[in-house]
Amino acid sequence: MSYCVKEDLLKLVSAEELAQLSDLENSGAVDENVVNASIETADALIDSYIAGRVRIVPLETVPVIIKKISAKLALCELCCDKLKL
Repeated sequence: MSYCVKEDLLKLVSAEELAQLSDLENSGAVDENVVNASIETADALIDSYIAGRVRIVPLETVPVIIKKISAKLALCELCCDKLKL
């Protein structure tokens, strides 16, 4: 289970902005695979920080703050992908 979903990203940016960030093939649409990959990367980073502090990762119950952090990190990942960083 992911800590956030595409809809959480859409609370932070518009659909057009998300399409621009995720559309690596210039199709003009949100690339679900790219968005999901960025969320997976964000969640892995979060898990690396909380491992050892909690019993089981990934978390079964996701606190609101973790959801927000995951969404913001996923957007950062999308920006880095778009800029080839």
